[in-house]
Amino acid sequence: KIRIRLLSSRGIYDRDLPLHLKEGSALRPSTAATDDSDRAWHFALHSLDAWPNLQRAEPLRTVAVEHAKDLPPPERDDFAGAVTRTLVVRSDGYYVFYVQATDKARLTVAGATMVDADGSNGRYEQAIVAALRRGTYALRLEYRHPLKDSAVNLRVFQNQDDDVEWWKHPVLKLADDEPR
Repeated sequence: KIRIRLLSSRGIYDRDLPLHLKEGSALRPSTAATDDSDRAWHFALHSLDAWPNLQRAEPLRTVAVEHAKDLPPPERDDFAGAVTRTLVVRSDGYYVFYVQATDKARLTVAGATMVDADGSNGRYEQAIVAALRRGTYALRLEYRHPLKDSAVNLRVFQNQDDDVEWWKHPVLKLADDEPR
């Protein structure tokens, strides 16, 4: 386990960010193709009691949007959701998957569970470093949204060899807003 100390713009220590390294071989892509023509986020909203088995449950509504801010508001405050998208990796390397959740969230990449976060128990944010090969990966983020102000976010960064500041190299982000 590695912990990253985050400093605010005021130059003071704010919080620790737990960072976990995935051991083993590089994760194989869902497909070797690097076609990024589908840039949409595909959302499926479920009743809250469908958690944690969202893949087996019938969604209440589905929608595809290019930006999460274009997502129509849900018809209820409490629900569970799943969002899918492809991640195109143009070159082999290390990638950081950063998930923030005020409740429960689970991220899978090419079918492998990478993050199982539980913001309700104080694990508000989690980052995983994983080796990826060139290709296209299927991402799936499942989450619980039990309260009106619940939030979830996903960011992916590329770790470039000559720069230790991996957070300066964003590849993909679900939302522009930080969860509260």
